Amino acid sequence: MKDILPATLKNERHQMFVEHYSASFNAQEAALSAGFSKKGAKQQGYSLLKREDVQGALRERMVNKFNSTRMEADEVINMLTSMATVDPLDVYDDNGNVRPLKDIPKAARLCITEISHGQFGMRVKFDGRLKALELIGRHLKMWSEAVNLNLRVDGEQVNVVVNMGS
Repeated sequence: MKDILPATLKNERHQMFVEHYSASFNAQEAALSAGFSKKGAKQQGYSLLKREDVQGALRERMVNKFNSTRMEADEVINMLTSMATVDPLDVYDDNGNVRPLKDIPKAARLCITEISHGQFGMRVKFDGRLKALELIGRHLKMWSEAVNLNLRVDGEQVNVVVNMGS
């Protein structure tokens, strides 16, 4: 998606208010951070939120913020695939020692949840491979979460759907 160019407000303090408010969602704090007096910050923040130009700038700021932080479906699937297929051997050298982080492939590094000292040396813990495989399987609709049972009860055909839940 294409970013919307942020509106520049004519008043620098109003622009600063928009920046701070979009981070905190607290009008009084945003007004204080924008340089308004402590005594009038609450009222000033309320007044600024009612201004159309400030509302427009906030709307644009939030759309840009959403677009820049949103993960696409492909990114989620790629991350789950990395988690499901990570090779623990990528983490260790030929002597069985944990490699320096800079030498571990990025896909493997992203799956590491913990590195600690264990009884037999360094221990590396990875994200849940089974959970990643389950989520990929659900996405690909590899199995059904509902079971259809066709039963005959007292000579009558009855269809029962049992939802297995998630």
